[in-house]
Amino acid sequence: MAHQPIQLLVERSLRELGYEIVGDDEDGWSFSFGSFESARNMGRLDSHEEAVAAAFSDAIEGLQDVLAAGTAVVDHWEGSRLAEFVRELDASVRSMTTPRWYDLEVVCCDATHRERVQAVNRFAQFEGWGIFNDREIQRDDEMDRFGSDDDAVDHVRQLASAGSWLHREALALLRLPR
Repeated sequence: MAHQPIQLLVERSLRELGYEIVGDDEDGWSFSFGSFESARNMGRLDSHEEAVAAAFSDAIEGLQDVLAAGTAVVDHWEGSRLAEFVRELDASVRSMTTPRWYDLEVVCCDATHRERVQAVNRFAQFEGWGIFNDREIQRDDEMDRFGSDDDAVDHVRQLASAGSWLHREALALLRLPR
């Protein structure tokens, strides 16, 4: 590939981001991004190059805003309720791609203890816990949903007491009190 002038690379990158440079030398130049049109806010610019520079500056300012917002989310993530809601949403979306709960109940009725543990774990993984070594509930370290294994056990007990068949089954398999 031949070396392209920096302006052409910038213009192509701006197009890929959704910016459009519009105008002509007679009426002037501007840029648009979504519903934003620079001509309404900044007036017309004298050259195509000025419009490209203004769009590039706008993109950089937007990137700085996104980075600042992303940093704020990361800095406050673990202590926020948003993290909990996003994890619950993730678990809900994942559960939509797996067999329904009644399928799990049917699987477990005549299954061996090990098969029942495997069936429970198929669903528990989406919540960040599981039955390990066929004898204890632990947090899934990779998912990092719970601070400790005790937190995972508390979660299972809480949902079991609320009537969740899955969580009651997990406790019953391990003969743990609800």
